[in-house]
Amino acid sequence: MEIYPIMISGEQCGELRVHREGLFTVFEADMDRVEGIVRLSVFGGGHEGNLGIPSPKDGRLYMKRRLSAAEMRDYPQKIEYAAPSGEIPVPKPEPLQEASPAEPEYKSDLLWFSTPDGVLVSFDGTRNLVAVPSDAPGAPSGIKRIIGGREYVIFPGRPGHK
Repeated sequence: MEIYPIMISGEQCGELRVHREGLFTVFEADMDRVEGIVRLSVFGGGHEGNLGIPSPKDGRLYMKRRLSAAEMRDYPQKIEYAAPSGEIPVPKPEPLQEASPAEPEYKSDLLWFSTPDGVLVSFDGTRNLVAVPSDAPGAPSGIKRIIGGREYVIFPGRPGHK
């Protein structure tokens, strides 16, 4: 079984479990409830594959979908994450600069998502990270990195959702 994050507005809000069941590939999504209707898709390698709309179950949203090998041809070969259909993530960042021993390490292969106010968010596997443009009014001081050609201040955000 493979597990992928479900991302909404750059925040991880659940997980997508993918496994084989006979000749079918099974997608099971379990996520926090959110405002409105969410049409969930899987993303990978610049491609998108529509999964459908999760429905309420035990105070959360849940969906299970089985796809045949023929149906899977239209889906990404390598899944990276799940998100609402049409949501465009920020491109992968440029490699991070060398961190001094006093600075925390941040992986360079993170997938960053942009919020409407220009802040970037990512999840490094243990914690959420927030990147604020360093030239934004009132930007915090801290560790600066170049992401997508722009300088950002990176710091840990609130803990990830389980």
